[in-house]
Amino acid sequence: MRYSLEQRLNALGVVVFGVVAIQGFLLGGSAGAVAGLFVAGAAAYTVLLFSAPSRDDSGR
Repeated sequence: MRYSLEQRLNALGVVVFGVVAIQGFLLGGSAGAVAGLFVAGAAAYTVLLFSAPSRDDSGR
């Protein structure tokens, strides 16, 4: 089964989100985890913004 680029990016984002949260928690406790989640969320939002225009030509 083949996955689209968008599905791969989503899966990668979830993995990165989890890793950043765990690292933040290990480094700075709950405050570090919250800060890490904000950073990961901002990164995921940026990726979504840049990948959004490419959805229009996906119906080839």
